[in-house]
Amino acid sequence: MALMDSLKSNSFVRHFLLGNNIISATGCFAIASFIKEKPDQMETWYLAGNHIKPAGFEDLVSAMVTSSSITNVWLKRNPLGLTSVSHLTGLIIETRNLRTLDLENTELGDEGVARLFANLKGKAIALKNVFLNANGIGVKGAQAIAETLDAGCAGISAVCEALAGHPTIRAVGFSSSLTTKPHGQRYNHVDDDALPALKQLLRNPQLRVLELGFTAFSAEGVEGFRDAVAASTLCYVQAYHVEPKESENCTLRVHQQHKHNTWQFYDLSTDEFNRGLGLRLLRNTADVRLIDSVYRTRDRRYNFDNVKQYWDEGDPVWAMIDAKWNEVMHVDSR
Repeated sequence: MALMDSLKSNSFVRHFLLGNNIISATGCFAIASFIKEKPDQMETWYLAGNHIKPAGFEDLVSAMVTSSSITNVWLKRNPLGLTSVSHLTGLIIETRNLRTLDLENTELGDEGVARLFANLKGKAIALKNVFLNANGIGVKGAQAIAETLDAGCAGISAVCEALAGHPTIRAVGFSSSLTTKPHGQRYNHVDDDALPALKQLLRNPQLRVLELGFTAFSAEGVEGFRDAVAASTLCYVQAYHVEPKESENCTLRVHQQHKHNTWQFYDLSTDEFNRGLGLRLLRNTADVRLIDSVYRTRDRRYNFDNVKQYWDEGDPVWAMIDAKWNEVMHVDSR
């Protein structure tokens, strides 16, 4: 409450970053009250890891949809769950200029993702970037995503086919994230059955980045995939093969094609492209620079297993946090 009150007289802060502070529904109520009073003050709301549950999220959405300035909402690692889908739908459809929405590890599940994208099908929305890592998306969710992008079928093939003719697509990633293993999520399975759809995607002249992570391609599949990459407009590809080893000639052709593409599209060497902002901004969208945290990214990337988790699931502190919200709401309603 005090933090939000202190910002009411502030006219120059446009990006609000409050990750991992466990504000819960009490904090959501305070933020919602601030937005309703000053709807166009903030462009970015970064609220990752704050124990935001459906009740608190409903308060946030009711306020955010009144803003014409909000462009970024980051909600990763909050237990929104399936019951928040209707509010997510409202947030996306009604927030006029929302272009980036982060829903990584928000417990939507396959059913939640399927419902969300079914709700969005055919709607005119401003959203350009959505993060859905670590949500347990299965065939149903993938099919809904594909159908919303005007294509059917299932799984990774469905998504590839949906994006194959997309006029502005730049990066597609199916690989694991830093949080995949720690959160007990399964990795995407990419084998030879996905090759026709992947090759179709690789023919899109707008595509610059493709990340598959570990694959289960056969020896023939590896060669076929490399041939398709070597003839593409990609500047970066990530694909690890568990067993087969591709030929040196095939690998060389891919490197040569990447060198050609990065010079042609960005006037950079492949090393400059990979190490600089070129690759990073294609992966994440330029909005990620508004929430940059060097220490967090560094610590998570190189030492994730040793990052201390103060309260485990089921710890009594969570019940205390929820009880505090009930107390605040009771006082406010009198």
